[in-house]
Amino acid sequence: MIRRTLCLLSLSAASFAAAQTQMPNAVKIGNEGITITSIPPTAVVQFGTSTAPGVWAAPVSLPASALPLMVSFSHPSASMSLLSPNGDPDPNVLKEIDAQEGPSAYDVNYTDASGNPQVVHVPALPSTGQIVPPTPGTVYPLVVSNIQPLSGSPAVPVLNLFQVQPSVLVGGVLSNFSWNIAINGVTLNCVYGSMDTSGNTTMSCVVPSH
Repeated sequence: MIRRTLCLLSLSAASFAAAQTQMPNAVKIGNEGITITSIPPTAVVQFGTSTAPGVWAAPVSLPASALPLMVSFSHPSASMSLLSPNGDPDPNVLKEIDAQEGPSAYDVNYTDASGNPQVVHVPALPSTGQIVPPTPGTVYPLVVSNIQPLSGSPAVPVLNLFQVQPSVLVGGVLSNFSWNIAINGVTLNCVYGSMDTSGNTTMSCVVPSH
């Protein structure tokens, strides 16, 4: 029974993936074929097709361990799995990678298909000097790290029996659910995003439109 439960919890999020729309306040970095060499780990990026109606993977953040990242499913890599965990969102169609404007401006460095270094400046969102409620559709990555079981938790013998990392078990659970998080009166709708090689788990949380 435990084995069956673990298998169910470990189902890929791809089985439950819903169509994604383009995130708001997006700035195009470049098309498939570029190699991102540096980007702040807090920056939010999204991979997909901008041509209407648009087909996109969920917005994510890229840890430093994912760089350099060649943006192409013609050269699959663990980093591409972080960028688009459910696979190619629109096969056989030219896609792009975008970055989202945030509280502070930042630069994204990359090399183009010919190996020439390029930089895209992502401006900060306009500031009014006042606290403004989050705009519906704004996506926030929620990163959970250093996941460990509590002493005496029923999870401890399960982890020991199947020799899996706590982050893998938690990620398997989260990939099958969506949930709401309320922060300072603002409710965010969240789904599982990705997990890097260090076990840091990223959830994609969006401000609802209603």
